[in-house]
Amino acid sequence: MTSVVDLSLHQADTEGDAYTLFLQSIPYNFFAFAMLILGFYLSFFHKGKKPANDKEKTPEEKKEQEDDQWEDCHPAVMRDLPAKPWNLIIPLFSVIVLTFVFMYAIGIEEGKSGFGALINEGVLDAMVLAVVVTIVWFVVYLKFKKEHLKRMMDGLIDGGNDMMNVILLLAMVWGLSKGTEALEFADTISEWFDWIPGNYVAVIIFVLGCGLSYFIGSAWGTWGILMPVALSIAVTAGSSLPITIGAVFASGTFGAFSSPLSDDTNTSAGILNLNTIEYAKFKLKPSLLAAGTAAAGYFALSFFM
Repeated sequence: MTSVVDLSLHQADTEGDAYTLFLQSIPYNFFAFAMLILGFYLSFFHKGKKPANDKEKTPEEKKEQEDDQWEDCHPAVMRDLPAKPWNLIIPLFSVIVLTFVFMYAIGIEEGKSGFGALINEGVLDAMVLAVVVTIVWFVVYLKFKKEHLKRMMDGLIDGGNDMMNVILLLAMVWGLSKGTEALEFADTISEWFDWIPGNYVAVIIFVLGCGLSYFIGSAWGTWGILMPVALSIAVTAGSSLPITIGAVFASGTFGAFSSPLSDDTNTSAGILNLNTIEYAKFKLKPSLLAAGTAAAGYFALSFFM
């Protein structure tokens, strides 16, 4: 996400630290906050339809329930899967802590001190180092716990394969970004949209981005396509860069969560053994509610900018 912001800043021909702008944009990702609040409400306070009992179920539903055996489920929900949540929590905590440690060390090498040492351009290097160190020590730890090395390596390869679609998409996004930069695409688009008042850039970008992300089903694709254009328009209109960046990230998240073409939707539906289209329809209503709340937030914010 930081690299997408950095490339977009260069295309918009403006100065700024991509990591700092990313941090400043987090409070303006209104869709994420709205979705978290809505998810909390739906999980703990909303009363759904009462599930049908065995007498009310049709013969087809009863047969489907009988055929749905645990041994046919995805490995993530198998009945004999060991309940070891710390095997997830500890490595995740390690990656986060080590990332900050390495970021601080890189900042010290650059001559910075205190909190300023954490704000530097080496965040990507720090994250990679943190992940590598965590993988190494965790493999050694699991080996002492009598875990099979082959099983660990198979899991590592499977996880890497799951990330390949994101890596390939990012490679295409970076290539597209360089191509549009050479063609001065962002400058052309910003000239077309120079009529947009600076106060309303965020809400317009968010609404357009939601439509784009829903139909392409990719947050990364939306960010890569929309971020350079959004920042160019924001610079031309004199709008706030953190708010605009937050709106772009929020719009991409909408499509990744609700689109039937999204990797997240298809993966979750596969794990839960659900029909992908029906599952996407189920998620669309709360997504639109959260998106509407976010759009209203950006619109309200325009009166205070």
